[in-house]
Amino acid sequence: MTRGLSQLDYGRKLWASYSSMPWLQHPSFTVRKEIISQVTPQFVELAGSQERLKFDYLVLAMGVSRQAPMGVSASTKDEFIKELERDHAAIASAKSIAIVGGGAVGTELAADLKTNFPEKNVTLVHSRNLPVPGPFMEEFRQGAADILRKLGVRTLFGQRVVNEIPADTCLEPEAPEFSDILPELVDSVKRNVTIETASGEKIKADLVFNCLGAKTKAPIVNFPSSTDEPMFTPNGIRVKSSLQLDDPKYPHIFAVGDISNRLQAKFAGAAVYDGRVAGENIARLIDAASIVEGSAAELVEYQLPDVSMCLVLGEKHALIQGNGHVVPSEEAVKMCPPDIKLGMVMQDNYIGTYPVAMQTF
Repeated sequence: MTRGLSQLDYGRKLWASYSSMPWLQHPSFTVRKEIISQVTPQFVELAGSQERLKFDYLVLAMGVSRQAPMGVSASTKDEFIKELERDHAAIASAKSIAIVGGGAVGTELAADLKTNFPEKNVTLVHSRNLPVPGPFMEEFRQGAADILRKLGVRTLFGQRVVNEIPADTCLEPEAPEFSDILPELVDSVKRNVTIETASGEKIKADLVFNCLGAKTKAPIVNFPSSTDEPMFTPNGIRVKSSLQLDDPKYPHIFAVGDISNRLQAKFAGAAVYDGRVAGENIARLIDAASIVEGSAAELVEYQLPDVSMCLVLGEKHALIQGNGHVVPSEEAVKMCPPDIKLGMVMQDNYIGTYPVAMQTF
């Protein structure tokens, strides 16, 4: 998404409608685009109509929430492109841009903005001593810091933002409906703001992007724990190695991707793998129940992969950590497709195509 903000042509390609996926057009699939107000062990309730969708099995794949524009608030492609064009225009007209939060998102955004707008003053403020916190090697994190500085990004590491001082006293816009459920509906971009750090440093910026930590969907998931342990941990909802909820009361509910507490850095590739495991296990549960009622199914277990990450820092720099070592930027950038694997994702989802293997169900 960060590349989409800095390069409009790339950003316009990011939206893929459900109608562009031929395999979803089979009558056995139903796609509903609704805001969910709550999820219970028996039904999913829709916010607008209070309609309740009952289920036999449920997969929670709701990810985590980030405020716009890092989180997508649009519900149609036209809305998405309109918002993208608005944010891109604001970036183009700004002279100084500050980014608060040096995780993977903030780090890549800083690199993309400085790469595509080298004349602008771009500052990254992060509370840790190095960017990209998590289970990553110091060599990887230090390499990211070095590349940012090479690009010309001003980096303020080890500094926590404690205050934001607007240039005027205009009232904050009223929060959109359902923004308590979907933080994505709230635009986090601040204009004409001076941010102040705990050390007293002040950074005046035409634009400030908030790239701080994401929020879980805990407020809308209503699963009372049947054990002494809470259903949600700081890292997500508790799951077993089968990706079923880690509670004997809910063997029919699975959680995949960022919403789960599996011990791994949370990336798209891992979420796809999660989905395959959950889908396979639901099929096994259904098969076992159809053979002998109440018989136990042999379930697939999630295999924790090695910690790995590809950090794309603009068009000419990248870092990869995998198999316990770091691939240096000169080599890593050659291993990263110029479109950041967008074409591969489109192909894997058969977007715009109808492969022969998928024509029969």
